[in-house]
Amino acid sequence: MEEYKKDFDGWNEIKKKLNAGHPEVFFREGDVWWCSTGINIGTEMDGKGKKFTRPILILKVINFKTFIGVSLTSRLVESETHIPIYFNYGFHTVVVSEIRTYEKKRLENRIGSVSDYLLMKMKKAATHFLLRIPLSS
Repeated sequence: MEEYKKDFDGWNEIKKKLNAGHPEVFFREGDVWWCSTGINIGTEMDGKGKKFTRPILILKVINFKTFIGVSLTSRLVESETHIPIYFNYGFHTVVVSEIRTYEKKRLENRIGSVSDYLLMKMKKAATHFLLRIPLSS
């Protein structure tokens, strides 16, 4: 089996273009977007394809340029940091441990949005993960 080789140079070229852009995109909490997350270090989740994208759920809007989001994967896992959801006619896993701040320049296209109930459930899971607050409270 061939070893996966990370294309840091390719990602750097895309990142320069993204940084120079001025997209007029509007996003809100609960939206799911294809987002250029890039090539990351070690076991951090990488984006895929020519623009190094992956689906991201927007948990919290910080301002009109930035937001806090979490990665989605099609790999079904259930744990404290992996919450399975049904979205856009398919099963996905929200990877709460991949929570981070993003700039809207990374957003590629909107896939859809989750229900208010599901958004609240993901916010609660993220809060639990970050602050170790029990999920039952």
